[in-house]
Amino acid sequence: MKMIFKVATASILLGAISGTALSATVVMEKRNVNFSIDGGGGAANGRQVYLWNTNTSNVNQQWEEIAISGGFTQFKKVGTNHCLDGQGGGSRGQAVHLWGCNSGNINQHGEKKPMTNGYTRLKKRGVSFSLDCKGGGARRQTCHLWSSQDSNINQHFKLTVVGGDNGGGGPGEFGLDPNADPWENFDLSEWKLDTPAGESSSSDCDAQTTEPQDYANNFPSRSEEYFFTHTDGGMRFVTEIGGGTTGGNCNSRTRSELREMLRGSNTSIDTSGDNGDYRNNWALEYQPNSHAGNSGESWGARGGKMSATLRVNKVTTSGSDSSRGRTVIGQIHASDDEPLRLNYKHRAGAAGGCIYAASEQRGGDDTTFVLIGNNTSCSQDPGSSGIALGELFSYEIENDGEDIVVTIRRGDSNGSIINSVRIDLDQINAGYDVSNDWMYFKAGAYSQNSLGDDGNDGDGDIVTFYRLDVEH
Repeated sequence: MKMIFKVATASILLGAISGTALSATVVMEKRNVNFSIDGGGGAANGRQVYLWNTNTSNVNQQWEEIAISGGFTQFKKVGTNHCLDGQGGGSRGQAVHLWGCNSGNINQHGEKKPMTNGYTRLKKRGVSFSLDCKGGGARRQTCHLWSSQDSNINQHFKLTVVGGDNGGGGPGEFGLDPNADPWENFDLSEWKLDTPAGESSSSDCDAQTTEPQDYANNFPSRSEEYFFTHTDGGMRFVTEIGGGTTGGNCNSRTRSELREMLRGSNTSIDTSGDNGDYRNNWALEYQPNSHAGNSGESWGARGGKMSATLRVNKVTTSGSDSSRGRTVIGQIHASDDEPLRLNYKHRAGAAGGCIYAASEQRGGDDTTFVLIGNNTSCSQDPGSSGIALGELFSYEIENDGEDIVVTIRRGDSNGSIINSVRIDLDQINAGYDVSNDWMYFKAGAYSQNSLGDDGNDGDGDIVTFYRLDVEH
């Protein structure tokens, strides 16, 4: 069995080319109001930007994204050569205005800071101040700089693609359509989804689950905040401390994560092997060759490989030192344990993040393997040898006999290999060489932080996938 997700080969790496237009023209609407950032008619140096009733056809509200080396972005008003400019330095109330575009002018360099709620905060380069459009919304309400704060909704903007290569249903990054739902860009017919949305508005203890057959017509609105298509076309996963959990335990870790389902929408096949029907899942290649449960059927497949290209955009920043900044981005899961968990960890202020694999013994403890960094706690900043927040990278998780091979690449799936590890399940006495266990892949964001502060909008993780391929 081979499942290949629907993606194109075109590749536009955001922030990689200095002074080069990105594939999107966006309208930036302030959160909770029907007003967007407007540059007024025409363009002139020093014209302060303000809010105006959102109208995606209004060219005064359309901003062309331009990549600047270092991962920064300029926003150029469409049809002009003027960009958003925060002036020199930074202070509360300092006006944000238009100024002639200059890729070397750092006053025009912004950092797109993703929020866990699907909005974006636009931070000025080199200072702790962000674009802020004051409380509420009204015509000609001016926008300025204010002290950066994730929980300040006056700094939350929804970036909606309206033009350029990403507009009108055109291709975005990796050929993905930013105006399409995730299940239209990716084949999710053999994956179910768990999000921290909560099954009911009165309880936040239970995760919201979507089965493969329910994406198109019955996708729950509460999950839209945690699983959606980003403006670059990527499939975005968001976790939130204090959100709904899969175990119904409010103190457990939350996840926005896909779970492989070989049965697809055939609900006559049991989800797990609890009733002796293993067809929804697969076996490691070193498990005994024959198995027939109560259904008389064996596993749905033997062995497998999962490959992904992604960015970790945000990690948790509160809670205990061992928990904050850590999220699982890919797994091989068994009935109860996890033969493979791929962890990303980033410490606040560090230039790079670390990656390590953990293989859990069946009913026992973890054995860990560091791929990037000095140890699993990422106690030293790996710098440029690590994977920075927002940096594109790829991983491969493959079962080969009694081994699980994990490979990390920089950039796309054909990028240079940073490191690879071969985990011998026999050597570490993993215990999965039995006939009554079953496997499935998982991909997304599974927060390893249950001790952080949920705050107003919640601390959490954001991970965006651009490719996801599975082979059996």
